Amino acid sequence: MSTKQIVGKSGIIEWTNPTTRVDGSAFNPQSEIAGYRLYINGSALIDLFVGAGAQTSFDLKTLAAFQDFAAGNYTVSLSVLDTKGLESDPSDSDTFQVEEIFARPSKVSNFRVV
Repeated sequence: MSTKQIVGKSGIIEWTNPTTRVDGSAFNPQSEIAGYRLYINGSALIDLFVGAGAQTSFDLKTLAAFQDFAAGNYTVSLSVLDTKGLESDPSDSDTFQVEEIFARPSKVSNFRVV
């Protein structure tokens, strides 16, 4: 059996919430953010609603899907979902690497000379 880990980085993504809309009008992240959409390699992976508006970080390793990631390099970005059902453009992206760690088998039991 194996587990997964992120190599060289903590696996925590961080961001600053927007305070304006694309037309320049004011945007209040505390009251207008409904959630976030997480993109992995350009595809939407999951919508995050925990702590929306006040949230500015998330640990990728807490995703249920994290243990399904194959070993390799990934690109991640994030968009904002507002309370009107609109989605921002995805953020600039960053990368992380997943490595598989194999656990050795348990020792034999009931060993004896007969």
